[in-house]
Amino acid sequence: MKMISLKERAKIVFSSDDAVAGSDEEKKDLKVIHFSQAKFIDGKKPTVFTVRLLNSRERMQMAEAASLSQTQALFTAAEMAVVKVEGPGVKAATPDDVVNVLLAMDPEVVYTVAGWVMEQSSLKPGPLVGRK
Repeated sequence: MKMISLKERAKIVFSSDDAVAGSDEEKKDLKVIHFSQAKFIDGKKPTVFTVRLLNSRERMQMAEAASLSQTQALFTAAEMAVVKVEGPGVKAATPDDVVNVLLAMDPEVVYTVAGWVMEQSSLKPGPLVGRK
């Protein structure tokens, strides 16, 4: 399942989340899973990221920023793309709250979200076909 327009939102979780069912081997790698495709352990709540795609202007900004600092570009992409974060002890729905939550998270999580969003944002049917 992938997003196909800039207006859509996707809910994602990580394979390594304690609430996501899976083997130790599956939990070792930090992978993004669509919320609807994840299997959860009864009684546990995952940390859920609601994200949006980046538009072409934002993707160009990320490419330019990456030439200066890949780390900063990824964090900025996460700031732009993450709309909401909800989980045990976390509820961020405003831009400021989301940034504060991202700053408190393990950088690997933030960069993985950003990388996934950037990859999804780059998928399109053809160079002359626009998305709305």
